[in-house]
Amino acid sequence: MTAPLGAEGLDLLLAALELPVASLSAVTVNDLYPDAAAALQKAGLLHAEGYEVAAASPADHEDVPTAATWCPDRGAFGTFTAGAGWVPLPDMQLARYVLQIEQVLGCVIEAQRRAPGADIACIVPDFLWDLGDVRLPGRAHHVQLWFARRMAHPGVWQQIKGAVRARPPARQRIILTSTRLDHLPESAIPRHAILSLHDVLAGQVDVSIGPEVLAAYLDGVPTGAAGGELLVIGDGREVHLRGEIYRFPKGDTQRRVIMHLYAAYLEGEVQVPTARIIAALDMDLSTRLRDTFKHHPAWGKLLNEKAGLCGFCLEPTDQATG
Repeated sequence: MTAPLGAEGLDLLLAALELPVASLSAVTVNDLYPDAAAALQKAGLLHAEGYEVAAASPADHEDVPTAATWCPDRGAFGTFTAGAGWVPLPDMQLARYVLQIEQVLGCVIEAQRRAPGADIACIVPDFLWDLGDVRLPGRAHHVQLWFARRMAHPGVWQQIKGAVRARPPARQRIILTSTRLDHLPESAIPRHAILSLHDVLAGQVDVSIGPEVLAAYLDGVPTGAAGGELLVIGDGREVHLRGEIYRFPKGDTQRRVIMHLYAAYLEGEVQVPTARIIAALDMDLSTRLRDTFKHHPAWGKLLNEKAGLCGFCLEPTDQATG
């Protein structure tokens, strides 16, 4: 079971995950946040590895960083100043503390029901990991789970979007992140639910996330801000448009069509060739989308098909009249 970190420990952990290099200086660990750092160390999430190359000399009073030099004769690090000469530096003052990211991720998902043989695998070195497929309440299929850090950095964001394009999800994928959602360069990635640990772990004292928590977010949190009246909730189970609510609790094929159209909509494509939808979703070539939504009130009001193109009825004139 994950050891409790406390509120300060969680804050320090999430802050460290967003640093360019997920490590903390000796000053941070020993002087600024000793209790929070101690909790991370006790949980096995923070280890002392290597040394800093600079430190403030204890012989000076200006806290100016000075290069730390190894002296083989003394068998220790130190600094040299004109006034004080050689000044030894204690190991504790120079130690660098590295966050054990995969250990952290293991704690995050320890309560999840993962698919047999699932392992944590790095996709983009130091920034993106595949945590495996997980089973969530109320779903007959596994849900893909990723973790990303530093998503606010434009270069990292583009690498993550590239990984998404190279590995598109069959349905919907969850991306957990240490980045706050209001810092993201864009509001959404099609067919992905981005959940910030700042939100998911709010009020907790450890980093473990239960399956019911992820399921609740998928059921009640929008898959992405569309910037308009159209709102898709969960993995297509509920869609809002102009005050109307359309629900698809059992129609897996219907939800896949909706998510495909919604992904295109988020990319600025409001009408999608029907043939492309059928091919992308590996449906029978003789499939008629009208029949897929047969007897559902959404057809002709939420989405419609004209001249071989299918899309959401974003304007009242798009709705079927007959």
